[in-house]
Amino acid sequence: MDARCSLENGSFALPLESGDNEVAVAIANNIYGWGLMLRMADPEGVHLAAK
Repeated sequence: MDARCSLENGSFALPLESGDNEVAVAIANNIYGWGLMLRMADPEGVHLAAK
């Protein structure tokens, strides 16, 4: 199906503290494959890293 991974499909608030925060994301490879989308209101000072 088209557009299964969409920023309009859902959202949630992530209450981060001042200073360093670490967020782990788990992705399952299911029927339609996998995907991850992210939108931040204020990305200043954000660093993304993959392990």
